[in-house]
Amino acid sequence: FRRVLFRSISAGHIKLLRGHDLTPTCVALQTSGEKAVSGSKDHSVILWDIEQERKAVTLCPTWKRQGDSNASRTEGEVLAVACSDDGRYATVGRRDSTVSIFDIRTGKNNLVKVFTGHKGAITSLAFRTQSLQMFSGSEDRCIR
Repeated sequence: FRRVLFRSISAGHIKLLRGHDLTPTCVALQTSGEKAVSGSKDHSVILWDIEQERKAVTLCPTWKRQGDSNASRTEGEVLAVACSDDGRYATVGRRDSTVSIFDIRTGKNNLVKVFTGHKGAITSLAFRTQSLQMFSGSEDRCIR
């Protein structure tokens, strides 16, 4: 396996893109294949331009301690991301039980809505095919 991987990297079939400060935890590719969204333990969410092989925009910045804040670093970890079929929206699920919706068409940080119905960390997200219906799964053992 390592030989195949090394040959694929050497041949340019696999690209390594850097942008997160801590471990990436999830990634979703747009249906068109032009862009991807990734989330990380550092709270950041990055929209990637796949064709240009570069970071397009940072949707959520890296976590930084704010003064004497007692906020836990792990609360905002990104555990799940998903993209809508039409390439318009990206959803972000976090350990703090929130689901955020971003409009990613403009290439800017356009937060549309934050949902707060779960009682546990968001572990999975999915859009219904050819629809804007979005489903979230959580450690609270509920799907919303």
